[in-house]
Amino acid sequence: MAGILKAALVLCLVLAVPLTAEEPLATLGGEPIYESDLEIDADWHKLERQRHEMREKLMNSKIAERLLAQEAERREVTVEVLLQQEILPMVGQPTGKEVQDFYNSQKAQINRPLKEVRDELVRVMQQQKFQRHVSDFVKRLFASADVKILLDPPRLPVDLDGIRARGPKDAPVTVVEYSDFQCPFCKRVQPTLAELATEYEKEVRWGFKDMPLSEIHPEAVRAAQAARCADDQGKFWEFRARLFEQELFTDKTYTDLAKELKIKDEALLECINSGKHEEAVMADFREARGFGIEGTPGFLINGIFLSGAQGAEVFREIIDSELGRDAEADN
Repeated sequence: MAGILKAALVLCLVLAVPLTAEEPLATLGGEPIYESDLEIDADWHKLERQRHEMREKLMNSKIAERLLAQEAERREVTVEVLLQQEILPMVGQPTGKEVQDFYNSQKAQINRPLKEVRDELVRVMQQQKFQRHVSDFVKRLFASADVKILLDPPRLPVDLDGIRARGPKDAPVTVVEYSDFQCPFCKRVQPTLAELATEYEKEVRWGFKDMPLSEIHPEAVRAAQAARCADDQGKFWEFRARLFEQELFTDKTYTDLAKELKIKDEALLECINSGKHEEAVMADFREARGFGIEGTPGFLINGIFLSGAQGAEVFREIIDSELGRDAEADN
């Protein structure tokens, strides 16, 4: 662990210095080696994301600090007095039931009778409540302040050549989904994606890539091939949607869906059995692993990584930010 942290800190220091083609990292016999010559692997991408998350956390902390200082100055008080006036009245004393519930939720870790730790638990609960109210107060100040976030997150160089996609080709935002048809979380996020596709009909292009986790989903590679075989008959998106609704994945599942969607079921099964698309499926998988994506679903929004079956509001935050960047670039 210490070695990983040391490597991360070294990487932060390295990445903090912008490198250009005129600034080689090393030379060998007088021949320069540039950053672009390096083979960036999954660990590098993970460290880039960790560095960004660290910088973003520190940036948000500094913004909060300045917002509170500005509000305190406006009211002609200190920050300490501001928080006493604004936050303390909302903290109050937890009820007996709240203390009991909190104790029960932490009982295994506390391993002491409630009567011995009640006062300490009350202080912890009040502190947590205080912090929540401070956070809410800062959010209100943020909403009414002239804050522009200029910190750009790392962007992964996803290959869009020949990707299965729908939506306007000139859309300012492209969302690429890495998914597994047997993954329950991938299934769970589909209604959210459908909602967003309707909401951003003209602004977002939606792409799909395979990331079959065959070690836990034994039929995932074959299901991905089935969808590609349906694509050969012009029915990828319809077949994809129906696959995410299935609980059982067998040859009969694929042929039944083919009949339902009025495509040639025998040709579909022949295509699957031939392994025609297996290498393409695994190429998507290798690309995802190379980016440091470990689970499904994973999304790249204009190259910005988003992990898991997130709610619509999380997608909107990134999409709207990208649309704002695009609008600024046009002006």
